[in-house]
Amino acid sequence: MADHLALLNMPMNALKRSATTTSFDPLTILPALAVMTERLGLIAGGYGGLSFTGTPKTIADQMEEWLSTDACDGFNIMFPYVPGGPGDFVNMVVPELQRRGLFGQEYEGQTLRKNLGLPKSANRFFPVG
Repeated sequence: MADHLALLNMPMNALKRSATTTSFDPLTILPALAVMTERLGLIAGGYGGLSFTGTPKTIADQMEEWLSTDACDGFNIMFPYVPGGPGDFVNMVVPELQRRGLFGQEYEGQTLRKNLGLPKSANRFFPVG
């Protein structure tokens, strides 16, 4: 049996049930979970993109360098932890990017569509005219 299929092929007697809990015998399930965790780490943790780490200033420095040298035209931000990671980025890195003029503070339009310069789409529920 392949290691990564061990958990799926585990005998049902490894599952212990009572009126209030369902659990696995640790001696039976731990080896299979270890293999699955390793495999999951290779798949889910295998993000091959660039990582910026450091202080808000050094992260902004790295982002600015990539933008100013046309190495990229934007970033997909992924956080190392949640729920705090997004808040840390918004509260610490974004103000530094705004100070440098790399991140907007005010927008002309009230919608993303307007700020991207896209035409207003027809409303199929309330046609004009």
